[in-house]
Amino acid sequence: MRMDQLLNIGWKFLLPISLGNLLLTNSSQLVSL
Repeated sequence: MRMDQLLNIGWKFLLPISLGNLLLTNSSQLVSL
């Protein structure tokens, strides 16, 4: 497996996870207010 293929698959997983993490932290901060 080539490095660029690995990065391509990584972005498909990491991007939604990081976005979901941001949403979770933001919503938890709003709730704590």
